[in-house]
Amino acid sequence: MRVKIGQQLRFEATFKTAAGDLIDPDTVKFAIKDPDNNESIFVDGINVELVRESLGVYYCLRVMNKVGRWVSRFISVGVIVTASDDEVTIVTGTELSI
Repeated sequence: MRVKIGQQLRFEATFKTAAGDLIDPDTVKFAIKDPDNNESIFVDGINVELVRESLGVYYCLRVMNKVGRWVSRFISVGVIVTASDDEVTIVTGTELSI
């Protein structure tokens, strides 16, 4: 995905049991690494940026303030242990193709 610099993005994860039922893991973390390789980690219940929207659904809003490749990951610990990676490329307005 390519996004213009300065945009706010919503990163979201949904956690389910093997049977497909929504579940809240014991711990949910969201990690994001910027183009300079600086990593920020947000933990549910500690950092207000990571929000539990409803049972099993979590999100984090981030403003993309640097041009380049960003990598994000949701991590859960507890009954359900998972990790989900995502990648986004931030570009200047002139680089964004329609």
